[in-house]
Amino acid sequence: MVYLVIFLAKNYWRRSNFLLQFLILAMVCGYFIDPGYAPYSYDYIVLIKNFALIIIAFITTFQMNKINYDRSIYVLLTRVKRKFYYLSAVLSSFIIVLGFSILLDIYILLFTGLSFYNFFTLSLIIYSILNIFLVIVVSKLFSVYTMGNAYQIVGLIITGFALIPGWYENLPFEKVLSYLNHVLPPLGSNILVQQSKSFFNWNLPLSILYLIIALSIGIRLFENRNLTDLK
Repeated sequence: MVYLVIFLAKNYWRRSNFLLQFLILAMVCGYFIDPGYAPYSYDYIVLIKNFALIIIAFITTFQMNKINYDRSIYVLLTRVKRKFYYLSAVLSSFIIVLGFSILLDIYILLFTGLSFYNFFTLSLIIYSILNIFLVIVVSKLFSVYTMGNAYQIVGLIITGFALIPGWYENLPFEKVLSYLNHVLPPLGSNILVQQSKSFFNWNLPLSILYLIIALSIGIRLFENRNLTDLK
């Protein structure tokens, strides 16, 4: 499984060179975190960091799905079970995004005026990791691996709404939409928790539960997926 994680990540690197990821990182560092406007507030940096990593996580998962979903998957599935392949694809995406997270953290510490101990709170580390995993798992759940190309936009829509706490307020059918909000991953709420520097919050078990459920459903769908559309 470790070999497969590395293989999928290397294959993605050969096909993409992480061009979009580096472009997003450059835009964030050069425009949104311009050293000329330092020092920045902690809340602002947490917000920008999360948004950047969520975008990178979605793009990485989307591209990796497209690149690795071909006839070569048959060879890999003769060596590992489908659930291990699915988990490996999730982990390879996470490792790539984590690498860009570290690059962004180094830039933030060098140019934003925030100290190491004030920036790296336990809340920031845990909830950032959860947000990355949540985006990857949701993107994988609504992907070619499980439902087909047409459903990938659903993952993007879910991620977008999940980033805005209280998005349903002052809208028609607000009460109904508030119930619909419970099926979205708590991405925006996790950002607010990071900004408050609190650690134990109901968002923690809720995020873990959502992650487990979405991952389990995705694995089950992939195990029952008919792979006749491979090219």
